[in-house]
Amino acid sequence: MAITINGNGTITGISVGGLPDGIVDTDMIANNAVTDAKSTISGGVVQTQQFQLSSPSAIESTSTTYVNTGLTDTITPTSASNKILVIVNLNTYIDSVPTYGSQGQIRLTRDDGSATTELTTYRFSSWDDVSAELSTIVYWDTTHNSTSQLTYNTQFRLESYYQGAATVYVHRSGSPHIPNISLIEFAV
Repeated sequence: MAITINGNGTITGISVGGLPDGIVDTDMIANNAVTDAKSTISGGVVQTQQFQLSSPSAIESTSTTYVNTGLTDTITPTSASNKILVIVNLNTYIDSVPTYGSQGQIRLTRDDGSATTELTTYRFSSWDDVSAELSTIVYWDTTHNSTSQLTYNTQFRLESYYQGAATVYVHRSGSPHIPNISLIEFAV
């Protein structure tokens, strides 16, 4: 078949693979023209979401029931097989009376709109009367299997104390760290 340049600017008669190597560069590809199905990039960052509590108020609890921290974010995966890296930074604090030690717990959950799944937990503890620290959770979510919106949430509770009483806190005032959550989707 002959190659024809038409009056409207289109070209006919070129077979698949008929262009020389290197003739199509990045500038020639239209924005959003390469879909996930056509992309061969594996392991690259597809999208990121990030939320931080710029003016957090301290939340305290003496209960062993989980309480929301207010640190939550959502992401809609572009592929059900992609991985979501979740990174959480929280300010945690324990106040024990007397000084016999206590433990608090943070958990990370994922809500897909039909069910909430506990993904992981993190323990923070004190063997003195008080303990303050930056608590970090890093979690690879490889089980979401969804292209629907996913909500990642953090909660905390008093796990145990040995004598007297204890109170656990998140976002205690005076901490230099800004609580934040990051969600990063990686192509598989």
